[in-house]
Amino acid sequence: MRKNLFILGSLVFLSTTTVAQGRLDSLIGVLKGEIDHQEIYVQQKLQRIEKFRQQMAVADLPGQFELYNTLYHEYKTFVNDSAFRYARKLIQTSRKLNDPSRMGYAHLKLGFTLLSGGMFKETFDTLRAIDVSVLPDSSVVDYYRLSARAYADLMIFNNHDYFMDAYRQYYRQNLDSALSRCSPGSYQFFYLTIVKDLHLRNYDRVIQTGQELVQKESLTHAQSAVYHYDLAEAWNNLGDEEKAMENLVLSSISDLRGAIKETAAMYTLARQLHRRGDSQNAYIFIRQALRDAQFYGARQRQVEINSILPLIAADQLNTMDARRMRWVIYSAGITVMVLLVLIFSFIIYKQLKQLKAAEAQIKQANHSLQSFNTKLVEANKIKEEYVGYYFNMTTDYVNRIDVLRKQIMNFLVNDKKKEALNMLGKYNPAEERAKFVKDFDHVFLRLFPDFVQQFNQLIDPAEPFVPDHEGELNPDLRIYALIRLGIHDNRKIGEVLNFSVNTVYAYKTRIKNRSVLPGDEFVKRIMDIKSVDNEPVDMPA
Repeated sequence: MRKNLFILGSLVFLSTTTVAQGRLDSLIGVLKGEIDHQEIYVQQKLQRIEKFRQQMAVADLPGQFELYNTLYHEYKTFVNDSAFRYARKLIQTSRKLNDPSRMGYAHLKLGFTLLSGGMFKETFDTLRAIDVSVLPDSSVVDYYRLSARAYADLMIFNNHDYFMDAYRQYYRQNLDSALSRCSPGSYQFFYLTIVKDLHLRNYDRVIQTGQELVQKESLTHAQSAVYHYDLAEAWNNLGDEEKAMENLVLSSISDLRGAIKETAAMYTLARQLHRRGDSQNAYIFIRQALRDAQFYGARQRQVEINSILPLIAADQLNTMDARRMRWVIYSAGITVMVLLVLIFSFIIYKQLKQLKAAEAQIKQANHSLQSFNTKLVEANKIKEEYVGYYFNMTTDYVNRIDVLRKQIMNFLVNDKKKEALNMLGKYNPAEERAKFVKDFDHVFLRLFPDFVQQFNQLIDPAEPFVPDHEGELNPDLRIYALIRLGIHDNRKIGEVLNFSVNTVYAYKTRIKNRSVLPGDEFVKRIMDIKSVDNEPVDMPA
């Protein structure tokens, strides 16, 4: 039973781990996409800045103060030098207005810019120059909040045990002062409560307060980045590394979407990934963190990044070398396999080629044999029809000549020369030839009943060849009927039809001129006209 419970628990753990890892990988993919599109967010911010700058020309002195304040907030996490310049303009304008409250506010903005740039001495000098008593309540909170952050950053920067207790005491005093002046339920109250609980290591309360914050407030990109960064620290100290990594990624995404260059999330994420052995993604994110720090002008952040960048780059190089070596080994193995496959493929290809060549020869032989058999059957059919027609015609002609001979002999024996001459005069070769042609047409059309229709398909539709009588051919069609039967010589065609060679040539030229096909193609299509397998043709008597 215990064994089964252990196995079930292991499966649940593995399933949960796999889902969490899948979510983290998905978020990292989104982050990479945002890095590729970060220029879009930068351009959007620059367009907003330009719009505010254009309003400066028509603003009065109080209006200029508000515009400088707006421009300062656009730049304070974007470009440190520009934020510094507009903080100075706030101070100058507040002096012109002779407004101590605004002057104190302007010095607070300058202090934030100096601290973000890593200039601790200048930050504390600026804070000491502020008269807290003239500040409005919201600025008083910002004053103590900034002072607390200055000591917190100083603890990280110096990291010296001798000074740490004093820095920690100043940090707590200023944080408590800021928190005591916040309106309960405000964003500042939730944020400073989370910061204080982080310092006191009340990590469960950090998460609980964070949940209350997001339920109550709609966070900006900058606020969301800070919120997820603080949650990441809480989850990391609670031992849930996956949730800590997820929140670091979400914080980095918010920084990119807000065009925030003064950020710690990307740097911290790169360190965590490097510690986990993911040098490839760590290298991508540490380089992005360095670009952001250089863009903003955060000197302290650049020092921190440059201290770890060589280590990550070295691991990435080692990883790439190891991967390259694996690819070399894989490539060598694949190359050998490919060569073997190519050799066997070449052998098989040659064999298949030989088989295909033999198969093609057999098919060609079969095709030729079928074509030859078709032509032979057609030739035999034509031969049978025309041989029968020839014998019938010859027999009929011999019988009529024999009758004529007997009649003439009878007239000559009876000394009737005049009657014999009259009998001979009745014989008309032209009628005999016309009968021959008519019989030829009859037999041919029995063999090729669609000849006229198929012939005219090869002719210009506007000028078809139409026989004068049904069941007969005209001279043009008759010439190509003889060609279809295999008689191509103009002289032989002329002898059969009692035409001169020139007449045959003239007919053929006229027909080709009216054809829709070139000459050789036209003759080829004529030869392709098929005969039909009819019963033997009844020869005319």
